[in-house]
Parts: sequence; C-alpha cells; structure tokens
Amino acid sequence: MQFASYPVKFASYNDFKSWFQSRYDRLTLPPEATEKGPFYTPPPRGAKAPWRVVWCILFPDSKYIRICENYFATPKAQGGEGLRAHLSYHYGNLPTATDSQGLPLRAPNGPSDLRMDVDKYRGPHLHYGDKDHIPQSSLDGLDIATFDLFTFIAKILEHRAKGKPLNEVFGFKIRT
Repeated sequence: MQFASYPVKFASYNDFKSWFQSRYDRLTLPPEATEKGPFYTPPPRGAKAPWRVVWCILFPDSKYIRICENYFATPKAQGGEGLRAHLSYHYGNLPTATDSQGLPLRAPNGPSDLRMDVDKYRGPHLHYGDKDHIPQSSLDGLDIATFDLFTFIAKILEHRAKGKPLNEVFGFKIRT
C-alpha cells in the first residue's frame, strides 16, 4: 500500500485532519490489531497551529506501532501554516505502562526494532535494532524528514506479514 505525496506543511489544522482522515479511511489493519487513538491536540481557537497527533496500534504478540507528529506555525510572513517540525514513528516491544489515555508509555531511550525521529536537537535520525541515533547522512534509500506515517504503518504491516527484515522492507542501508 503506497500513499500519494506527503505534505509536511498544511494550511490549517482542518486541512491536516481532512488529509489524515482520507488516508486513515483507506488503511486496512489486521483484524487482531487494536488501536489507541488517534488522539489529536488541536490548535488554540483561531490559530492555524500548533497541533499534535498521537496514535498507537497494538498487536497480540506484544509489538506495537506508535506515531507522534507535532506541527508548529511558520512565521506569518510565510503564511503561518502548520509545519511538521517533529515526528517519531516507533515499532517495537509493547511497554506495560500506559498514560491516562491508555497509550503505551515509551521510554525515550528504550529499545525499539525501528524508530524514525525528526527533532530539533538531532534532526532526522534512525534507531534500528541496537543502533541508536543514526543520522540521515549515514542512510541510503530513506528520507526520514519527508516520510509518511501511513507508509510507515504499511511497511511495518508488510514486515509482519512477510517476515522480511525491516531494512529490506523500508529499503535503507546504513553507511559505515
């Protein structure tokens, strides 16, 4: 399952929600999977941004996907749109602790099978197996900053269905 181009900037929260819902409606999860969310934190009244989405997909074999995206306003001179400034797409072992919404509490430096991050401190980077904070500059075949959350989910579902290694499913190589 591939999705069309992924904008990392939206004119408004409503545009984002419309985009998200249209792709969510096309997503087919395995019947044994359960969802927590998606949970949205909309912008303050009258503002275009910031907003946030957090969503978890849990599997009966104690694995899970956690999606988190944060959008912040660009300067008004640049349109004040919502720009995706942070993302964390995580796949790994399901933690036992949960927050008040029932979302698994992931330890920030806890183990993962695969995690893609974009943050203001390290920029785009990857956690893969026992390797942490692999910078974008050390990766071939994967552009983390423009990666799509629905493609991430589709690739994890492919990995689970076919048993292929994650780096093959996602098409990346780590340069040494």
